[in-house]
Amino acid sequence: MPEENRPVRWYRLAFKVVWDAYWHFAEDDGWAMASHVALSGLLALFPFLIFGTALAGFLGAGGFSQTAIHLMFDTWPADIAQPIATEIQRVIEMPRGGL
Repeated sequence: MPEENRPVRWYRLAFKVVWDAYWHFAEDDGWAMASHVALSGLLALFPFLIFGTALAGFLGAGGFSQTAIHLMFDTWPADIAQPIATEIQRVIEMPRGGL
């Protein structure tokens, strides 16, 4: 059977599509762009959580600080996250007088 008349198998086509997507991702520096998007999201989330916990502490909703700390540090290794989370909790729950 000639090459142009032979039916294309679905798995061969799927492999070509996946290979082409991976090749373009790697060729266009997709790993660097993906890490930039992830870091940008983290850098956007972190100040918002600091502001939210400070506002919640000012308004008297101290339980939000624990939620924000869990949101930030649940994916980190426990040996690293625990000391940082303890210090953040201590700073956030410190009573302050005004804005």
